[in-house]
Amino acid sequence: MACSKKVLIAGFGSLLQGDDSFGIRLLASVEAELRRIGGIDVLEASTNGIMMVQQLMEGYDVLIILDAISMGGEPGELYVLELEDVKSSSNDYVTSIAQLHEINPQSALQIAKALKVLPPRVYFIGCEPAAIDFTLEVSPPMYKCLERARRALLTLVTSVCSGNEGPRT
Repeated sequence: MACSKKVLIAGFGSLLQGDDSFGIRLLASVEAELRRIGGIDVLEASTNGIMMVQQLMEGYDVLIILDAISMGGEPGELYVLELEDVKSSSNDYVTSIAQLHEINPQSALQIAKALKVLPPRVYFIGCEPAAIDFTLEVSPPMYKCLERARRALLTLVTSVCSGNEGPRT
């Protein structure tokens, strides 16, 4: 199956911080399948959002960000969202530029918008961490979330690549 859109999937996190490694682990679990689909690029952004901004300069129709996120839910709660309004202000932009080596996904999106390289469709797949500690292991809730997230990501990619709308939640 060839994707009808040019898609970038960016995984964020640190393998040294347990549940924070969600985005990188999820990306690694599906990378081989994604590479078989034409039109999909994958990027292990780790903790460096500027890498994603630089990649977006290649021009994409869709961006899917994978990352752990604390939204107040139960540990292991899965979030699949379409980001419809990325805020950008000159103060946020300047602050982000000053911290190029520590850019998180939100700041990277603001910079991409300011540079006019943000794709028209941006999705986020995330999981509520149980804890972010210096460890190479993920928590049991995160481990369970990774499998659900894997299925959700592949479903989203199939939907996006076939020209169907993804979730608007």
